[in-house]
Amino acid sequence: NIATEIEVMNRLRHPSVIEQIASIESFGEFCLVLEFMDGGELFFQVVRLGFFSEELCSHIMLQVAGGVMYLHDTLGIMHGDIKTENLLFRRIPYYDNCDDQSASYTRNPSEGLFLPGIGGGGVGIVKIADFGASCVLWHRKTTKFQGTETYSAPEKLVGKFYGRAADMWALGCVLYISGFVASHFRAMISPSLEASIKRGCDLSSTWWDDITESAKELVRYLLCKSETNRYTATQLLCHPWVLRTRV
Repeated sequence: NIATEIEVMNRLRHPSVIEQIASIESFGEFCLVLEFMDGGELFFQVVRLGFFSEELCSHIMLQVAGGVMYLHDTLGIMHGDIKTENLLFRRIPYYDNCDDQSASYTRNPSEGLFLPGIGGGGVGIVKIADFGASCVLWHRKTTKFQGTETYSAPEKLVGKFYGRAADMWALGCVLYISGFVASHFRAMISPSLEASIKRGCDLSSTWWDDITESAKELVRYLLCKSETNRYTATQLLCHPWVLRTRV
């Protein structure tokens, strides 16, 4: 509920997590004042560009994984609804040419140049938002379903006990949608989609032929049916593919 969301957000202090400026209650209505992110939802930028390059995906995952690690390891909080719609970004200019020697063109010409540590495709700083489904779990688990079905881990989807590892599956969905096969998870929940989630990730499409082995490995670790074998946020941040854009 909104009171829990406000309580959680009052505790949050991290560069990759949206900041709550104020909360106002009037006649039973609540208003949350949050920091302004002029780019809006990351989802619409994915739709606008078609897909993100690996460089830009890595840039985004580096930031979001840092925020998730803070939530999980410092506060014991499970976000519960990580998705591209709940990731907000600040706009940067589209660079067609640049004097920065670290800048490079990506396989998505719509992005323009990518600058390590700055971003590309109009996407700069990215922050986690919307804590309406969050709860403090630490190492406990819950069966209460909250969040979005299409980003739900298998254990969550079938009503089993689930914990913070479900956030990591959702991060895998964000990566899958943003850079690789958006149509796989974008549809509304259906029996066929539910079955595909329970099976785990499928990398057999020819689309994957142009994706690096390092990226495929990371997707497998995140979209892993086993909670115990699924990557944690700390492991994600140590993966070479994520570290490629760190400066």
